[in-house]
Amino acid sequence: MEIENIHLRDYLRVLRKRRMTIFTFFLITITIVTIVTFTMTPSYRASTKLLIEKNETNPLDNSSYVRFDPEFLETQYQIIKGFNVARSVVKILSLDIVYLHHFFPEDEEKNPITGFAETIEELIAGILGTSELEQELAVNGSEFETSKTPDAMTKADEIALYLTEEIMVEPVRNSRIVKVSFSEKNPVLASMIVNTFATAYMEEILEINMATSSRAMKWMGKKAEEERIKLEKSERALQKYMKDNDIVTIENKIAIVPQKLQEFNLKLTKAEADRKELEAEIEKIGQFDNDFTKIESLPGIADNIALQTLREQIQTSEQNIEELSKKYGKKHPAMIKAMSDRDILLEKRKSEIQRLVKSKQSGYELAVTNEENLRTFLANTKREALLLNERFIQHSIMKRDVENNRLLYQSLMAELKKQSIANQSQAVNVWVVEPAQIPEFPDKPNKKINLLLGLVLGLFGGIGLAFFIEYLDNTVKSVDEIEEKFNVSVLGSIAQFSKKEALVERIAAIDSRSVISESYRAVRTAILLSSAERPPRRILFSSMSPKEGKTTTTANLATTIADNDNKVVLIDCDMRKARQHKVHQINNLNGLSTYLAGLSDKDYIYSKPDRFSYDIIPAGPAPPNPSELLASQRFKDLLDQLDKLYDFVLLDSPPILNVTDALLLSKVVDATIVVCRAGQTNYDFMEKGLKSLRNIDANILGVVVNGVDKKNSGYYYYYDYKAYYGTEDRN
Repeated sequence: MEIENIHLRDYLRVLRKRRMTIFTFFLITITIVTIVTFTMTPSYRASTKLLIEKNETNPLDNSSYVRFDPEFLETQYQIIKGFNVARSVVKILSLDIVYLHHFFPEDEEKNPITGFAETIEELIAGILGTSELEQELAVNGSEFETSKTPDAMTKADEIALYLTEEIMVEPVRNSRIVKVSFSEKNPVLASMIVNTFATAYMEEILEINMATSSRAMKWMGKKAEEERIKLEKSERALQKYMKDNDIVTIENKIAIVPQKLQEFNLKLTKAEADRKELEAEIEKIGQFDNDFTKIESLPGIADNIALQTLREQIQTSEQNIEELSKKYGKKHPAMIKAMSDRDILLEKRKSEIQRLVKSKQSGYELAVTNEENLRTFLANTKREALLLNERFIQHSIMKRDVENNRLLYQSLMAELKKQSIANQSQAVNVWVVEPAQIPEFPDKPNKKINLLLGLVLGLFGGIGLAFFIEYLDNTVKSVDEIEEKFNVSVLGSIAQFSKKEALVERIAAIDSRSVISESYRAVRTAILLSSAERPPRRILFSSMSPKEGKTTTTANLATTIADNDNKVVLIDCDMRKARQHKVHQINNLNGLSTYLAGLSDKDYIYSKPDRFSYDIIPAGPAPPNPSELLASQRFKDLLDQLDKLYDFVLLDSPPILNVTDALLLSKVVDATIVVCRAGQTNYDFMEKGLKSLRNIDANILGVVVNGVDKKNSGYYYYYDYKAYYGTEDRN
């Protein structure tokens, strides 16, 4: 799908076409603005400048850092515009007493325009279900009871609400200065009110600070007292618990018991190891079955010093016996004594081994007993440790509670003292930099700006309205749109006829050199060149609805085709609302209807009426059944006879969408030409009519656009043609 390109000339065409709409809107707008501007009551604006800063200085802190707070100034603006400040202004200046007549004039006649504006505002408020007064109460009535109805309000309250509406607060760019302004028809009163607003604002800030500090001090004092009571209760509970559970002794034991547990664990481990070692040695001794030689080799016995001494003595004795045996016999006294000494030593070794075995057994029994005792001691110590831990955990919980309460109480007391010191400083610092002076010149209305805005609004509003109306316009505007929307050829366009003294239906016969006559000749050329072999001879002219120019187009095209040395006959087939007999100024008693009805076989063709170069068959008297007559065989025979006598047969039919006559005629002609009128023919009607013709396979030759405003539609043919003929005349 191709995107349509919009050119600058299309916008210019719309502006030329809708120039009266633009001019009318501009004239109405500038008139209203002028009347309103010169009838408005002059208003004087008085302004004062305030320096508003947030005090971030802490008396207990030497830091000069100021924290950025983007909402601070906006908050101050709302306080200045608040109902409380306005109510203070009313009270200070006694506006409800001294200036009551100024705000509530009893006998003053209202300006008609002002009264009309107030009436409109009241109607809008009634539609929305709320009044402007109620909206102000909802926003600014923090201290004012919003449940009050306007009838129950005092004059002072109404004046205060009026002040909140009119007071203006705006920051001065790139500074901390705030400009407070008030407009009033009395310049002296305006300056008084705006200066009083600055004073009332500073008093309001002071009251807010004092009220806030008082509430904070009261709350912290109450909270500190509660925390003090909680601290005392927790301390008494801790003291009682320590007394009941001998916490002082427990604190000493709590460090000893774990050490005892560790020592018992170590001793128990060593006792278990000793017992197992002795148990293993006894088991080994039992396996040797009193074999003292093997028992003597055991590690726990072999390293005995006494036993080692006996072994050395026995070895020495055996060496002695061996040496004596070399000298003496066995019965020698020396041998007997040496052997007796050895036997004594062997007996001592045996006794020593038995003693060591018994010592091992006694040691094992002692180790078992020691292990059992250590286990008992360890279990008792564990129970004691658990009991101590349980008591100490509860003691720690209660002690921690006491510490927390003490910290909270101390923090509150410190904050209370800090707040009492900080209250001596102002939270917001306000200075009047420039008091309001009595204005000399009115602020409103600004006549120059109002008139300039009226000119701009009227011009651009009119242009916008023109384009909006053009957007809503669904009628035929240009040739290109018809070709793009309906895929049909445009044979030509006929300019809007503006001469009042002549009939447009006869323009081609009366003034052949006019622009309109040339337009019809262009359509004639398009018809003659529409076919490669020969142009269509039977041509039907119709439109979508009445008054679109089909009768005018048919008559003028008949003239232009006949002027080209062609024999032409025009048949007025619109037997319901015939007009061709009036255009050609002929009698309509005999015509197409009388011929088709069989009432007359002659005198129904008028040959070249006054100043016309073609023949015409008028519609005749209106019959009761035009469609049946047009669908008859007699009508088809008539067309066949006319084909033999004339080169072209032009048929003027009723509108397509009104009756079916045009659809019936389109089946017996060679081509159908649709006539539409620019700015009148609806695109929806055009689409519906063309669809009806296409549904019956009618040969649509093209469309003739009638009544085109050449100057406003972007067509420059008019100027070129006029210039051409003007040059010819001069030559």
